[in-house]
Amino acid sequence: MKKKIIISFTILSVFLGGFIFFTNNQYILFWKLNAINVTVEKPLIKEKIKIEYGINANYYNRFVIGNIPHREKYSVLLFNGEVKNDIPNKYGENDFLITYDNKYYLTFRHFKTNWKRHHKYEFRFYLKDNNIFIQAEIKGFYNETFNKPMIELQTK
Repeated sequence: MKKKIIISFTILSVFLGGFIFFTNNQYILFWKLNAINVTVEKPLIKEKIKIEYGINANYYNRFVIGNIPHREKYSVLLFNGEVKNDIPNKYGENDFLITYDNKYYLTFRHFKTNWKRHHKYEFRFYLKDNNIFIQAEIKGFYNETFNKPMIELQTK
């Protein structure tokens, strides 16, 4: 009986070890690992923010300022006033489209060479000189920060 318990425990440990391992303090598991956090300073309104995700969606230098480039390639809605979906864990050209009130936008690319690396995406929206700015801090193996104004969408 004691031998069966030890063997069962060993098999369970090996089985779990196959699903869990550590790489630079990053866990590879079946639950949400990438996270998104959005904060807004008044008078901006969180419910007017939309964040979408696409792989290889944005082609730099191939769009006109004032129009969202390759809009159809942003296939995952991450945030629309609140978190809607998990951020996919893909390597390569992870592109993000952020819009505010369907009047302003910003696109950016977070390039990852390994899908096993997980990140926390923190966005802060604020007004400065009558422009909406996004301060972003991406924490994880591929750290990135930026502070950029949003671009006004052209209306037809």
